[in-house]
Amino acid sequence: DSSPTAAPTSPAAGDSAPPGGDKNGYKFPVDLAGYVGFRYLTSPGQSAAHSEYSSSVFLSKTLKRFRFHSELNVSNASQYDGEGIALYHPRPDLKVKLDSVTLTYNIHDWLQVAAGFEFVPTYWRMHRYQSTTLTVEDPVIDQRVFPTAFKGAMLKGDRYFEHGGFSYELYGGESQQAEYLPGGQGTFIAREPMLAAKFVAHVPTGGLLDSCDIGFQRMRLAPGD
Repeated sequence: DSSPTAAPTSPAAGDSAPPGGDKNGYKFPVDLAGYVGFRYLTSPGQSAAHSEYSSSVFLSKTLKRFRFHSELNVSNASQYDGEGIALYHPRPDLKVKLDSVTLTYNIHDWLQVAAGFEFVPTYWRMHRYQSTTLTVEDPVIDQRVFPTAFKGAMLKGDRYFEHGGFSYELYGGESQQAEYLPGGQGTFIAREPMLAAKFVAHVPTGGLLDSCDIGFQRMRLAPGD
């Protein structure tokens, strides 16, 4: 059995406080958002329940054309072993990892430069619906198709017209992916040089659909360690 819970991350509707601040005008120095989820697991014939917790904290800050963003994930699930940067030596009952930290320079909407430790831009990782899945771990099918994250740089942008438009991402660096050791003896982090591209066309439908996106993503990995 499972039960989600969400932590409020923004003022309630109708609150007169400014975004990120209080009614006296104080503003928090960074944009803060996140969620907390938990579930109770029981096995047949056992009365005791095991509880698992997952949590994400998103920190962002925009200064003129620069934007900093980071994602911190915390979990006590025994099977969770994500590919983020461990902030301390993981314990079986608690793992705290920095899964994303990037700095973006916005030249135009259609030309942005980003660098740092970043998620490979699949649909799941860009939208991050952890609060509906009760975990901070990526789906298995997503992990197997593309590496989870990379250290490097990216060119990206969006261009819209009166009807339709397109989005693109060109990126490269060193991929980072958790791989299982033979015999279920744990995991190790595999790193490989990579180049990749993603293109999405926003196709007009004449009002038939709210949106229609068609895209492709291609990645080239070179043998690494």
